[in-house]
Amino acid sequence: MDIILYGAGEQGKVILEKIKRYKDVNIIGFFDTFKTGTHEGLPILNMVENSTKYENTPIVLSSIAGFAQTRKEIYYRLKELGFKHIYYHWNKTFCNGDDFLRDECIGLNPKGDNILFYAEMSIIDSCNLNCKGCNHYAAIFPKRVPDFDARIKDILKLREIYDDVIEFGLIGGEPLLNPDTDLYIKRIKKILPNTKLQRVTNGLLIPTIPEKILQTIRNYGVLLVISEYIPTSKIMDKIEERLRKFKIDYEIRAVDIKKKFYKTLSLTKDSRYPKKCISRGCTNIWEGKIARCPTVLYIEELNRKFGTQFPSEGIYNLSDYTDGKSLNEDLSKKLPLCDYCIEYVFDWEQCGQKVNLEDFVVFE
Repeated sequence: MDIILYGAGEQGKVILEKIKRYKDVNIIGFFDTFKTGTHEGLPILNMVENSTKYENTPIVLSSIAGFAQTRKEIYYRLKELGFKHIYYHWNKTFCNGDDFLRDECIGLNPKGDNILFYAEMSIIDSCNLNCKGCNHYAAIFPKRVPDFDARIKDILKLREIYDDVIEFGLIGGEPLLNPDTDLYIKRIKKILPNTKLQRVTNGLLIPTIPEKILQTIRNYGVLLVISEYIPTSKIMDKIEERLRKFKIDYEIRAVDIKKKFYKTLSLTKDSRYPKKCISRGCTNIWEGKIARCPTVLYIEELNRKFGTQFPSEGIYNLSDYTDGKSLNEDLSKKLPLCDYCIEYVFDWEQCGQKVNLEDFVVFE
C-alpha cells in the first residue's frame, strides 16, 4: 500500500520509524507546506502538481506542531485539491502492526463541513502542581469537584451541534484528581463513539491511582498525554513502567523536561515581548460555554482575584447554537484578549502559598 506523509519534520521521522513494523506499507514521499527537496531520503512532493496523480493515495498528516488549527487548515486544503483519502496519525504506543491506517490513524474522509477537529474540557480546575505561568490559573481556583451531570450535558449538546468531533481532550487542572475520571471516559465514549479521546496529565498520580482507572483508559483506547515537568521527570521510570504494564498508549511532551515555562499574558497591549498564541485550535468547553481559547474562559477568575480587566469577549453559550457551521464561524473570530498574548520564558517553578498576579502576568 502506497502512502504519502504530510509534514517533513520531526514528527514525519517518528511516523517513518513506526511504519517499519508494517511490511505492506510503502512511503512514496512527503507533502509539506513550506519545504522542498528531500527529507529522510524521500522526495518532498508538490501537492498541487501531484493532486491528480495521487488523488486516491492515502495522505497521512503527522502531529504537525500539535495544533488542531493547523491540521484543520491542511485537511481542508487537501480536500480542496481533490485528495480523497486523508488521515491523521494518532500516536499509538501499543499496536499489532497489522494495518497502519486502521490501527494508528484517524480517517478524516468522507467528512462534511459540520465537524469540530478538536475540543477539550476541564474536569477539575485545581491542580497538584500549581505552576507559575499556568494558563488555566489552577492555583487560584477552589479545590472542588465539578458537577458530573452538568459537564456531560455539555458533551451531549456538542453532539447535537456537530456531525463529528475528531478529537476530545480531558484536561484540568490535574484531571486525575477527579474521582469520577473513569466515568467521564465511559460516558463520553458512549456519546461520541467515533471520537478519539486523550487525557492530559502531569503524571504524578499515575504510579498510585486505582487499577480500575488505568483499565478504563486502556479499554477505551484513551491516549494519555504526559507533560513532563521537573517533578514528573524524577518518577518517569515508575510512570512508564505502570503504563506499559497496562498497555496504555501514551505520549510524553518533554519541553526541555519542562525546565522552562511561559507566561502568556502582558498587562499591556504594547508589551516589549513577542506576540504568541499557544492555543490555536484548542476549543474549550466549560460550564455550558465554549471558546476558541481556554485562557479566555478562565480569565474572569484572574480578573476577580486580582482586579485586572482583561477582556473576556469571545465566550459563547452552547445552548445558543443548533449547527456547527455557525459556531465554527464565531470560534474563528479574533479575540480581544489576543492583543495581550505574549511569549515570556522563565525557569519553571511552582506558586508559593501566597499566589501573586506576577506568577501569571508580565507587567511590561
